[in-house]
Amino acid sequence: MDAAKRRTGAGRRRAVAAAALVVLLLTFLAVGNVRAWAGRLLIRNDAPQRADLIVVLGGDFYGSRVVTAAELARRGYAPYALISGPPYQGIPESDLAIEFLAKRGFERRLFAGYPNTARSTIEEADVLLKEIRRRGARSFLLVTSNYHSRRAGLVFRLLCPACRFRVIAAPKAEYQPESWWLDENERTLFWREFGKLVLTPFACLGRYQPG
Repeated sequence: MDAAKRRTGAGRRRAVAAAALVVLLLTFLAVGNVRAWAGRLLIRNDAPQRADLIVVLGGDFYGSRVVTAAELARRGYAPYALISGPPYQGIPESDLAIEFLAKRGFERRLFAGYPNTARSTIEEADVLLKEIRRRGARSFLLVTSNYHSRRAGLVFRLLCPACRFRVIAAPKAEYQPESWWLDENERTLFWREFGKLVLTPFACLGRYQPG
């Protein structure tokens, strides 16, 4: 009986501690400057440097991700951009992205598509790292949306600690780190991405790839 009471008491204390932590976090985020800091926490944006390859994550085949990568390729930061192509209505996003960029005046030689069936950032990183090695690239620029950049960089680092890469955050009108809490859609985006960022180290366990 005493042991059961102790277990019950310990469980209650953990529940109270967890609730207190949630309240503390919400209070912390209620302050404007802190909310802006939290908004910026999702973003990693390194200065671009010359690399062997530009890698574009899927999910934005007609927006700032592919345009940012195209501009980097046109400016000579890498010979070409490898565009990830998870399926969109049965068509690889990479095919749609290259058509979109060609219509905007970018040369097709600047792009290579990589169709795949990845359904998450971790799955995408897993298949892309294998393709990057197959192509002999020793360094790369990783391009994704600003709100996704911190988590994407963490995923690639956890999966391949020895890899040499820099993360380039493409600007997104849908996410403003200095005022995300003022818009319902941005609040939803922030909390979803923040939760995924926290869980990323656990989700990546067992997926290490040698550099």
